Amino acid sequence: MSVVELGHRIRYFRTRRGLTQEALARAARLTPKFVSQIENGRVNPSIGVLERVVHDGFRTTLGVFFLWDPETVDISTMLGLIRRLPADQQRRIVRAVEVLCDHESLVTVGEGERVADQSGRRSSETTVATGSRSASRRRLARRTHA
Repeated sequence: MSVVELGHRIRYFRTRRGLTQEALARAARLTPKFVSQIENGRVNPSIGVLERVVHDGFRTTLGVFFLWDPETVDISTMLGLIRRLPADQQRRIVRAVEVLCDHESLVTVGEGERVADQSGRRSSETTVATGSRSASRRRLARRTHA
């Protein structure tokens, strides 16, 4: 990542959080001029400075900061929100996403079509889960009465 790209990323996070350069500088214990120089790619901040900007200024981790991709802004926002949750809730969310992304054992049906899952219950979900994790998937699916 270039210094200019790093500056753009910092500016993006700052504006998304509704912070001014002055407010970010105050939170990260920097001068507003130095924040401006970083955002404009004129200086390359040390890891310590970057950590203060990201952690103290944006209230997120360096991992979330560097995982951000301008093409997948929604995912970056989601990662930031999930990071704030307790570890047990984070694990449950990861498991739910794994279940939803397990395409090998998902059966897709037409919109509004009703199908029976392995338990014999009928579901109006567009995607119905089957396979080894079917009990977990069934708990995720909304049920309708037959």
